Amino acid sequence: MVDIYALDVDTLVTTPVSTDTDSAKDGIRIDGTQVVWNDYRYGVPDIYWVDLSLDSPQPQPLAASSGRESSPDIEGRRLVYAKYRGDYGVWNIAMQYLFTHGSVGAHTFTDVTNEHWAWSYVEAVAANDVVHGFPDGSYQPEMVVTRDQMAVYLARGIAGGDDAVPTGPATPTFSDVPTDHWAYDYIEFCADPAQDVAHGFEDGTYRPTLPVDRGAMAVFVGRAHAGGESFFDAYTPPGSPSFPDVRADNAWSWCYPHVEYLKSEGVVGGYPDGLYHPETECTRAQMAVYVARAFGY
Repeated sequence: MVDIYALDVDTLVTTPVSTDTDSAKDGIRIDGTQVVWNDYRYGVPDIYWVDLSLDSPQPQPLAASSGRESSPDIEGRRLVYAKYRGDYGVWNIAMQYLFTHGSVGAHTFTDVTNEHWAWSYVEAVAANDVVHGFPDGSYQPEMVVTRDQMAVYLARGIAGGDDAVPTGPATPTFSDVPTDHWAYDYIEFCADPAQDVAHGFEDGTYRPTLPVDRGAMAVFVGRAHAGGESFFDAYTPPGSPSFPDVRADNAWSWCYPHVEYLKSEGVVGGYPDGLYHPETECTRAQMAVYVARAFGY
């Protein structure tokens, strides 16, 4: 195994950086007191970081996933590295911005540090151009997702980023989403029969500011993942419901196939009480989890 030490050439003091026996390391780069390197902890290269100025410096993952990340370089709060795009067998360049909040990690948003339960999912959707956050640098993970915001997430996910979402049609589909609505292009893209993700109400409205609960979110994400509602016309859920509160014979039967499908695909899970809680309004943190899992980020 290869370990990492830092030598101060002025004092000739050597400081252990990473000497654990679980991994080999290489590709070391240093900027001030910050050190980054390739870490082969799980058989593929990930990127780890340590800040030697801390009283008890501990290596932390910066880019660690089931894929491969390598060749890191660091300057100030910017980390660049090569990220392997497995679907195409090529490497691309990625960049993360670093903050130090007691525990260290890479944080795109000021209010989602690596101690937040959804941190890795929020970082994943940000890296794939699904979310951009707010002007103050925050993500606001506990904010409830509305139907217009949901369309933005899913349109960017389906299209492959914000720039890939096409301009909406000249004539609006929904009476309450005019062409100058901030989410018009995204809502129209999701409503397009080719996507078949977002449906309106019987009165011809979309109701863009309506909060989205976990039942409705399963429907939207299920359609986006499966290729439209037509998939569920032929989909047969398992004989026994995965969650006691979402069944074919109760008030949530309308989202039952979608919940079961997403459960089988590893996109959704329940709460510690064994329920799905379809009535709970979906937060931006939860939305990041749905989208990251559904699109394989």
